[in-house]
Amino acid sequence: MKLPKKITAKWLRSRGACEEWIEAFATVFPKGCALTPGNIRHGLKANLDVYAAVDFLAPWLNVWDHPAVTELDRKVEALANVRDCAVEAAWKRAKLVGTSPSDTSEYFAWCHKRDKIRTRIWSRHRPALEAARLNRDVAALKIVIAVLKATS
Repeated sequence: MKLPKKITAKWLRSRGACEEWIEAFATVFPKGCALTPGNIRHGLKANLDVYAAVDFLAPWLNVWDHPAVTELDRKVEALANVRDCAVEAAWKRAKLVGTSPSDTSEYFAWCHKRDKIRTRIWSRHRPALEAARLNRDVAALKIVIAVLKATS
């Protein structure tokens, strides 16, 4: 895959980027922009979600194959797995695993209990997961900038 010389809202839309992000991008770069370290810094200063951009553009830049990013991504996956196992264990303790009730009112109460447990556990695990994702995304952004510097 090859990136165009200039990233535009039209190009992002044609590649399936999130409409909300495209609108934010178009506000910061109404005529589009070249993918350069300077434009990345400009996007960060303008509060554009550059990490979402890196995530979207990563396949074109082979970022996710970089060993540093791969290792950090494994950590994110491991933390998510620990969280999901904790949810499953809590559901088992609360006897909310297996077949759901067939009665509609019982089914909604069963779903509510499961959601309540999931929300409690996810909120407990959220800080560590968000920190791990941020570390991964910062590493990916640094690689993108290094790639861009080397090719410009």
